[in-house]
Amino acid sequence: MLAAEGLVEIRPARGAYVRDNTPDGEGQTLRAELADLRVALRRSKEDLAAAESRVAVLLSRLRSEDGPR
Repeated sequence: MLAAEGLVEIRPARGAYVRDNTPDGEGQTLRAELADLRVALRRSKEDLAAAESRVAVLLSRLRSEDGPR
């Protein structure tokens, strides 16, 4: 979304760079912080999904170990 709005420039194998769309650079720090936060949130979402998947696998193993009673 940020790239589509022209706020970041994506460089393959290099990363995403916040663009300075203001004449004097004003607001660049805020844009950079927002871009960094977005990346961190994406990583957190991916980490949470991986943890949920692992919990599901472990619960399945636990149920199979307990067996029917």
